[in-house]
Amino acid sequence: KYDDLLISSVFITDAEAERAYQKETETVDVEYLYIPFSSIADSLATPSEDQLKSYYNKNKEKYKTEATRNLSYIAFDILPSKEDSLFLKEEIKELKAEFESIEEDSSFARANSDRSNAFRKLSISELPKILASNTNILKEGDVIGPYIENGAYILYKTSKIYDDTVSSSKASHILIKAEDDTDAADAAAKKEANEVLQKAVAGQDFAELAKEFSKDPSATNGGDLGWFKEGTLGVQEFEDAVFDKNGTGVINKVIKTELGYHIIKVTEEKTAKTYKVAVIERDILPSESTRDQAFRSADYFAASNVNLKEFEATAKEHGYNVRKSGRLNSSQRSLGVLGNAREIIRWAFTDATVNKVSEVFELQNHYVVAVLTEKTDKGISNFEDVKIQITREVKKEVQGEKIQEKLAGIDGSLQEIASAYGSDASVNNSSALKMSATSLPSVGQAPKAIGKAFGMEAGQQSEPLATNNGIVIIKLNSRTPAGEIADYASYKNQIAQNRKNTISFEIKAAIEREADIVDERYKFY
Repeated sequence: KYDDLLISSVFITDAEAERAYQKETETVDVEYLYIPFSSIADSLATPSEDQLKSYYNKNKEKYKTEATRNLSYIAFDILPSKEDSLFLKEEIKELKAEFESIEEDSSFARANSDRSNAFRKLSISELPKILASNTNILKEGDVIGPYIENGAYILYKTSKIYDDTVSSSKASHILIKAEDDTDAADAAAKKEANEVLQKAVAGQDFAELAKEFSKDPSATNGGDLGWFKEGTLGVQEFEDAVFDKNGTGVINKVIKTELGYHIIKVTEEKTAKTYKVAVIERDILPSESTRDQAFRSADYFAASNVNLKEFEATAKEHGYNVRKSGRLNSSQRSLGVLGNAREIIRWAFTDATVNKVSEVFELQNHYVVAVLTEKTDKGISNFEDVKIQITREVKKEVQGEKIQEKLAGIDGSLQEIASAYGSDASVNNSSALKMSATSLPSVGQAPKAIGKAFGMEAGQQSEPLATNNGIVIIKLNSRTPAGEIADYASYKNQIAQNRKNTISFEIKAAIEREADIVDERYKFY
């Protein structure tokens, strides 16, 4: 069996290649009548319980399912307390005094920081906000902080300040765009830009002008682009205008770029000043005492509640947020807001009992108490679990039958049938439909109808055919056969490549199936 799979991936017959060639090159011109299922009101197509169960019994194979689990859980956050933050603040204040006097800034920062990138070379456009706002007074050796940023206390030390070869500048702009691609629209945009420029030069508030006239997202910030380095904006004409200007202020001409017309105000003079900055970042973490307190709350809750009813009642009483997992599969690793919670999911598939409350699980930032609320084993889904899906499919069948009953008394061309049926029916055309196609324009998935078309004679009209979304009657107008070619090598290569991409998966599946292998790795990790 495995040899056959391997051989079929390498040796492609001429007949296979010819069929692939025909699927890609043979086309038909078809006309088709389409009546969507929605033309029959839901109230007229409500399936009975017997119809639903009959469909389920006939199509059980469609509803195979892997094992799944549903959980309810409460996450007790492990967050640093006010006392934890204050303790670290005092510690970093002591560290600051040593940081100010130390000469080996980079080594000291790396040794005392909880995060990477402790020594950085930054242009003025790349400086953290707190440093960028103090460049006028910042000097070598200054230590700024501590500040709280992104869950950490931070100290910045300016180790060195020097001029580099690349400059930065700070500017605001107003962008005027043409309404369309015509010369008239371009001229109107240019005229408007020059009028706005005159207002800016006359001293009107640039930020307010930007908010009123600019079509750039920066308009909400008064046109402010902040600091930027040469070569970073990607709009050469704009950058040239900014970096060619001496000093600050409004540039006294409109600048045209591929984006439109710009009125530019340089708000900070260009500078090549660059900073070497040592950074100490200390994460604000919960202390052992804080973690113990969170654990005691979680452990008390788990010990005080045995089943789901008690779990939910106590959670409501104490205002705990009970989260639902949705259906989990055995290989899943993450669980909602918890992130990686593999230990909990593995418990759900191995040791958990429905409605029984778990012990406390410890994750990185949470203690979690969970309860298994639903368990589905591998096999065929229960009728009630898939009833909504079945109802949707059976409703389509009922609607299709009613459409066909109405069509049974109507004869004639597709246009005549459509007129007799009513406004829900439409006639469409596809002039170059390929055999490899699976959908029809305005219809959607309709592989059976397409297959029918390729089996018909020119001028022949089909019976009503059910598709994914409605009923189709298709008429073959003409066929354009595939032309003769001498060599099918390219199609053989294409088939071989497609099979090569799937052969390892197919062999693995065949081995598992024939050897009756059951993957139970989820029980262990």
